[in-house]
Amino acid sequence: MSRLYKRSDSPHWYYSFGTPPFRKRQSTKTDSLRLARLIQQKWDEELILANRGIAAKRILVPNLIDRYIEHLRRLKNESWYLRQKGGLKHLSRLFPNYQVREISYTEIRHYIRIRKEEGVSPKTIREEVSMISRFFLYAIKDSYALSNPAEGADLPAKRKIKPRTAISSEELSRTVREAEREDDRIYWSLLYYSGLRTGDAGSLTNKDIQNDRIDIVQQKTSRRVIIPLHRKLKKFNLVSLMPTRGKRRWSRHRFQKILGYGDLHSIRHSFGTHLIEKGATTFDVKALLGHKSADVTSEYIHQNFARLKKIINLL
Repeated sequence: MSRLYKRSDSPHWYYSFGTPPFRKRQSTKTDSLRLARLIQQKWDEELILANRGIAAKRILVPNLIDRYIEHLRRLKNESWYLRQKGGLKHLSRLFPNYQVREISYTEIRHYIRIRKEEGVSPKTIREEVSMISRFFLYAIKDSYALSNPAEGADLPAKRKIKPRTAISSEELSRTVREAEREDDRIYWSLLYYSGLRTGDAGSLTNKDIQNDRIDIVQQKTSRRVIIPLHRKLKKFNLVSLMPTRGKRRWSRHRFQKILGYGDLHSIRHSFGTHLIEKGATTFDVKALLGHKSADVTSEYIHQNFARLKKIINLL
């Protein structure tokens, strides 16, 4: 059934079970033969139960996620595959040494709590748990899990957020001028003159910036967007301005302290609104923001009340 053996390059006993191409080999991580035999007995029992569908097979969470992502890469389009990869990386990060079969409802609840503490929005957490649920369905098919711990998880309630409004160009200019830190001034300018999301703008690499454009695959949607590089940005170093979530959070606090309202994502709304006012079409703004749907783009275009008042008074 199984055997123990030693390798010339290690003091530890190794465990071998089965025959090729399904042979399983791994280190017991002990040089004690007595302890190795106890481990051998336990692993034999687990494999027998797993083969009869009574217990799940052993595999680390990151290892099975890698298999699952490769499986998706072959079957799905690039946008879908990259989105699942981005969503599941946090499960690998939080449970790097867990067997997949060890993840229970308790671990999923812990995952949700940690992601809340990291400042992730309820909407994003709900999407990530949905991805985890699909991952466990894959694990069940291959006998690495017997149940789906993400099914029926207590998800955070959707938060009603006050709709963002566009910030006037005058207020934005004042806020940038009053920033004490140079990296804030460059970062906020980049957000306004590119319309990028905060994470994308803060973690640009050299390959994302070409002579006259920013060419980037967005982290949130995995959609590629090409944005002409504004002349005012060409004199700045735009690489890795705010690469971490923590740095972006503190930059947001400093922005709100000066402006008094709004947040850094409001700058993206300002970008879309001001372009429309300058004569751009909704199609132009949709392409620059990297939206899939024009309905989403419409939420980023806010009416200028003062301009509408002048138009109404022309009647």
